[in-house]
Amino acid sequence: MMKYKFITFNIHKARSTFLLNNTLIKIKEATHSLPVDFMFIQELVGEGADFIPKGLSTTVSSQMEILADSIWTDHCYGKNAVYKDRHHGNAILSRFPITKWENENISTNKWEQRGLLHCEIPLENGQILHLFNVHLNLLHEERVKQVERVIARYSKLIPPDAPFILAGDFNDWGKELSHYLESKLNLFECHKQLKNKYAKTFPSFFPMLSLDRIYARNIKPTHIETLSNTPWSLLSDHLPMYLEFEL
Repeated sequence: MMKYKFITFNIHKARSTFLLNNTLIKIKEATHSLPVDFMFIQELVGEGADFIPKGLSTTVSSQMEILADSIWTDHCYGKNAVYKDRHHGNAILSRFPITKWENENISTNKWEQRGLLHCEIPLENGQILHLFNVHLNLLHEERVKQVERVIARYSKLIPPDAPFILAGDFNDWGKELSHYLESKLNLFECHKQLKNKYAKTFPSFFPMLSLDRIYARNIKPTHIETLSNTPWSLLSDHLPMYLEFEL
């Protein structure tokens, strides 16, 4: 079996919890210290000079360029929220070639622009890994509608035997979404499967809420943890989740 490493991280546009510091370079240093094969990012600024560290804003306009560097050779970005001076969304970074990707608009109102970023990655064993990166709404009723869109896309496009990961910021503080995904798609949440509980990831300085999740199917999770020590607790308002799995 092949072993892989994965991380999902809402980087808060590379701002610390109380918006005091630009943390992009520290996020780059921290993530590059991990031999991760796949990284999901939510709230990545695709373009916006004010969110690039001083000294780099004249040559680089995207946080993706700085984070990916030479570590993740392939990456895709789904632009969701657009403003006058910037836009942000979800991103997937991979050490393996991304052969196909699409960003589906799953917004349910005009105030929260959300997307489902889907990519396909052929692996060494001949299987195609399907990845869904999401950032859902703040209200439960609207999150349910978005999960229905996730279920519809999965049912239409993902072969039943394909390895699959659905991860990101679900904003599901009431822990009410899992039964939809478990009953309709036969997914399992990796942290709950290995540790019998959901990971607490928010706020980063004193995590109390389980907002971030990693759901999967047709993979074997072997290790999972919330990266809660420094520097991770100082980089965003969320903590990242780290997963090791086999195929």
